[in-house]
Amino acid sequence: MTLTSPSVVFTCPRCPHVQKSHIIGLCRHWEHVHKDTSENLYLELNKLQSPLCRCGCGNHAKFLTVIKGYSDYNRGHNPTPGFDEAALKKSRAAHKKNVELGLWVSKRKPKKQFNSTHQHKCPDCPDSYTSLVSLSVHYRKWHKKPAKDLFVKLNCGGQAPTCKCGCGKPVKFLDITRGFSEFAWGHASKVSGKNNWGNKISHGGPANHPGWKGGISAIASLARLNPRLYSGWKYPRLLSSDFRCKKCENKKDLHVHHDKEPFCEILKRVASENGWTESLYVRSTENSPEVFELKQKISDAVAEYHIKNNVSGIVLCSWCHGLTHEEKNIEDCDL
Repeated sequence: MTLTSPSVVFTCPRCPHVQKSHIIGLCRHWEHVHKDTSENLYLELNKLQSPLCRCGCGNHAKFLTVIKGYSDYNRGHNPTPGFDEAALKKSRAAHKKNVELGLWVSKRKPKKQFNSTHQHKCPDCPDSYTSLVSLSVHYRKWHKKPAKDLFVKLNCGGQAPTCKCGCGKPVKFLDITRGFSEFAWGHASKVSGKNNWGNKISHGGPANHPGWKGGISAIASLARLNPRLYSGWKYPRLLSSDFRCKKCENKKDLHVHHDKEPFCEILKRVASENGWTESLYVRSTENSPEVFELKQKISDAVAEYHIKNNVSGIVLCSWCHGLTHEEKNIEDCDL
């Protein structure tokens, strides 16, 4: 007769009126109503106490399921046919003696020997390795510390290096063999002889720069591309708008539009306050370092005006920005 036979009825030991045709159904009732384990249900149904392992160790046997009950032996306690514990102990003792006397030869292949005689010693323990990578693995695994700390202790005297440009910022750690990079991100161009920063410093001024074209750039272009204007006025507005166009939610080719005070009016007012005249406008296309320096001064003043007065601006994509200028008939600045 099986457990699923209709003639078999399982009665709850604590609720005699509850009867189930399957042991699993009774187990679910037991766990849901009585908040007890299926192991206790099995013990109460069979009127047993928790059985012990049959090997005689005295430990309780493992409970499997409400259908299978308990295992006869715990894991590893079931003796195999022909098992002789005394013979095993004797064999182990003989093996240990042979190892001590040097009579036992391992069948394992010998480890690969490196030609290098240099030993890399761990700074936190007596271990040493022929490979720096092996030492790094040991350091990270056993001492729970990053490879960066190991490199600093071995090669930097315990103090991590900083950017060589003199800014004092930390530099990126590459790996245990290469160590640290020389410069922080973007700082290599500040050193003389590297990229444009070095050229500007070494040539002594804009007029002697290889890219000098006579100072013919318009003031409006210099002012719009001023780094101070972007970092102090444009970027905060782009960030607050989640880098989306206010009208169409586009996230590409974004501009900051002056919705209240036009940029051209600001530029003309600041330029006149800093000594820009019509005669200088005529000379603006000439090769004149003095005029170009004045343009740079006006560009910086425009940026400071935007930041200091918190000029109103909204984020628009290039398409919506062009449509807004057409609707409001805004002309480009001629400075």
